[in-house]
Amino acid sequence: MLDPEKSERTEQDPNTLAQEAAVGDIIGHVVEGTELKGTFTPEEQELLGRMTSKVAEVQKGHPPGTKINFDFSQNPEAYKVWSGMVNRLTEERLTTAEGKKSPLSEEEIKQLANEAGAFIRNYTREPSGPMDEGRYDWTELMIGRHDIRPEIGKRFQAHGLAKGSMGEQLKFLNTLLAEGIDPKRPFHTLPLRETDENEQAGGAMGAVGPYDSGSFIVISEIDKSMKEGIAGVLVNEHCYGAIPTLEKHFPGVKFIKAGEAPQAIEDWTKEKEKE
Repeated sequence: MLDPEKSERTEQDPNTLAQEAAVGDIIGHVVEGTELKGTFTPEEQELLGRMTSKVAEVQKGHPPGTKINFDFSQNPEAYKVWSGMVNRLTEERLTTAEGKKSPLSEEEIKQLANEAGAFIRNYTREPSGPMDEGRYDWTELMIGRHDIRPEIGKRFQAHGLAKGSMGEQLKFLNTLLAEGIDPKRPFHTLPLRETDENEQAGGAMGAVGPYDSGSFIVISEIDKSMKEGIAGVLVNEHCYGAIPTLEKHFPGVKFIKAGEAPQAIEDWTKEKEKE
């Protein structure tokens, strides 16, 4: 996250440039009164108002060109609001500039698949019993999904990616995020989490919830259809290392570690209900 007073460029990548531009838009608005497009939360509006008031105070008692320091280091809540606002404006700029998200290259997919495979091969843990060899068992995603509260989980539509090799699952995820769901092909979704009774009842008809034995589960925005877009991805443990690369290519999508899914989905729901 860029500090509001520091926009030092480390590399000429689209994410950095878009973030710097977002910071510039905000500073231009509070210092020079330029228009700041978008919809802002009450917390963001309050922060912008405080920043604008500080500018007015400084300009009243100091000569033109006096540097204004917007330092949030002593105010974690203000910094959280600032960070969220900058991140959202950055995502909006990237989406507008690119038209669609930037897909992974074949080389990146191959590298991420190799890294996930190496994680699985090298994984060790304390055996839980005489029949347990302590190897990787792919269960983190299943456990994470199961621990999501049903009353929240049922508000998200989900589709699990579990078929094919690691590389094939990454390729399919890449296509879904870059191009969207193909309306000409079947794409079945189920609630991310239902009560055990409802999932067992669904199992009698062949559906017990989205596949959670693979690498990813794609999910909709809360209370929306997946046809309106993929808003998040639950990521199984062996692919945690892929998250920074995925976030760079698809900045408008939430990538959630399976082990953090229950709390992350809870927090996401609370954020949306405040809007």
